[in-house]
Amino acid sequence: MPCRQPSRGRAPREQAPLRRAPREPAPLRRAPREPAPLRRAPREPEPLRRGQRRQRPRRRGPRGKGPRRAASRQHSARERAARRRVDAVKSLLRRARRRLSWHRRPLAALCAAAATACALLALAPPAPPSATLLVAARDLPAGSVLGSSDTRTVQVPPTTVPAGALEAAAATGRELASPVRRGEPLTDVRVVGAAGLGRAAGPGRVAVPVRLADDATTALLQVGDRVDVVAAGTGPSGEAAQARTVAYSARVLALPDAPSAGAGLLPTDGGRAGLVVLAASPPESLALARAAVSGRLSVVLVGQEGTKIP
Repeated sequence: MPCRQPSRGRAPREQAPLRRAPREPAPLRRAPREPAPLRRAPREPEPLRRGQRRQRPRRRGPRGKGPRRAASRQHSARERAARRRVDAVKSLLRRARRRLSWHRRPLAALCAAAATACALLALAPPAPPSATLLVAARDLPAGSVLGSSDTRTVQVPPTTVPAGALEAAAATGRELASPVRRGEPLTDVRVVGAAGLGRAAGPGRVAVPVRLADDATTALLQVGDRVDVVAAGTGPSGEAAQARTVAYSARVLALPDAPSAGAGLLPTDGGRAGLVVLAASPPESLALARAAVSGRLSVVLVGQEGTKIP
């Protein structure tokens, strides 16, 4: 269709303005979200007191039922027991460390003293060699039977041990031939016995027991003295016979019946004193036996072995 052109002389008609499209409704606004409550700041743990342990937060095990839950409980119980043991050991170590820190100066002094003592022991010369010697524990009279309480052992240099020294087992039960002082070594010549007196008599001599007429004479004798034995008797008509010497320079080996210290010169055993053991030659022993039967015996102290009484 052909466009209609406006007539001349008329103003053109204004075109109506275009209408706006309807505005879409605004979307609904969300209600403002309430602000979240402020979280509390974590509480600082209080300082532990002495001997107090920090409590650990409890851990909840897995939820469930049946054997799996029982196994988890057992495992957690073992873990707690192991943790308690570890905590106990740590606590013990902390206490020990604290105690050591309190006494560190005395401990340091003690360690220094121990180190000094060890150094002195290491530098000290070795002890000299020693030997065991049996000695009398107290004063013992002649005729005493040795027991365990009568002897004791001492340590002496090996060069000072006398020949024939007895051991404790060999001396127990033996009878003393002469008095012994406390601390005196016990040898084989100090005890009565066939073996000991026979060795003490020496080569070519025998040990002869002689009963003296005067019992108090034994108080004047000592082991090792040299004596001449004189025999005196009576004749057939009762007159005194001439005295004669039956043994010369006999050495005194033992005095079994010698009175003990403090007992005086008189015998205390009912007149059995006066026995002397002498070292004599075999012919002299026979002469002593004959003289003891037919007469009375007495002794004379001599100074030298060669001195003889006619």
